[in-house]
Amino acid sequence: LSLVINNAKYPVIDEKNKAPFSQLLLKDMLRDKMQFVGLAISDGMWKDSFAQMNTDQLLPMYVLSILSGMDVLTIPGSKFAPAVQYFRRLYDSKLTDVENYQLEVTVNKPVDEIRQNLRLRINEILDRLQPVQKAVGHSLPDHTEPKKQTAEINERYQKILQDNYFVEKN
Repeated sequence: LSLVINNAKYPVIDEKNKAPFSQLLLKDMLRDKMQFVGLAISDGMWKDSFAQMNTDQLLPMYVLSILSGMDVLTIPGSKFAPAVQYFRRLYDSKLTDVENYQLEVTVNKPVDEIRQNLRLRINEILDRLQPVQKAVGHSLPDHTEPKKQTAEINERYQKILQDNYFVEKN
């Protein structure tokens, strides 16, 4: 089960943050109060205010969204490879001083704490993805090779259709 989280602001829940950056919405309400265990998927992180941002501004926002409780980000193709590289460099402590500063300002925490929290979130997300892996009968594709990833997804989709996965069986 998954939910698409739009880019709106819900002041009744969180006066300060839009939904993709709201721990009050994503963690406190959705996970804790509503007991939602599925995937929280972002809605178009290239639309609305995101469309005005350059890559250097967007990348720390993606991290903030993951740390706030988003599980899957919809990132436009032109930003996908830089985002993967950025997350990898953050994870491996290889961001530049400027990138570290921008990230700390965006997330409002020291980069070491951000990195530690990101590692915890990655484990949470991988745990949530296990039912998806079981459903398709495979591990998830390697995101470092987009063409291979697309081929693997297409192959799995065809298998699901052939197996009538979405058709109720007696």
